Amino acid sequence: MTAREKALGTVFLALLAVCLTGLNGYTALGARQAALRRQEQYEGSRPLAVRAAASIAEARAKLALLESRSPAPSASTDPYSLGSDARRVLERAGAAIKSFSLAGTAERPVLETAVQAESTFMTAFWPVLDAAQPALEVDNFTVTVGRDARLEIVLRMAYAGSE
Repeated sequence: MTAREKALGTVFLALLAVCLTGLNGYTALGARQAALRRQEQYEGSRPLAVRAAASIAEARAKLALLESRSPAPSASTDPYSLGSDARRVLERAGAAIKSFSLAGTAERPVLETAVQAESTFMTAFWPVLDAAQPALEVDNFTVTVGRDARLEIVLRMAYAGSE
């Protein structure tokens, strides 16, 4: 055999290998499509109630997964509800709110509030605070009496029992 015949033989064998590989891939693709068609026929032949139950179970599993990834804030960790609850208590007791600021951690938000009030505020505040739902507690309380006999109060409030 000459070198030219050997080269032609090598090219022929390479082309044969490529064709067989392509044929194998084409056969595998055809088998996959046939399996998908059989699956679709099976899904179509199942009773509607069974398909609906499977769909509902899948949706519930997805919902449970989403809820476990991002839990809703509870009353003891939601800083917005803490602000509105504290504001309600302070205004019922007769205070004029000057400023709010959030402190603490994500697990235990603390609201630092500066208020101005009349001297009767102290007697009205504690009963209103005790009756508040959800329960609030005062972490720190600083009172300064101004020249006009009005109280300047800075207090830190959080939900009771939140750690």
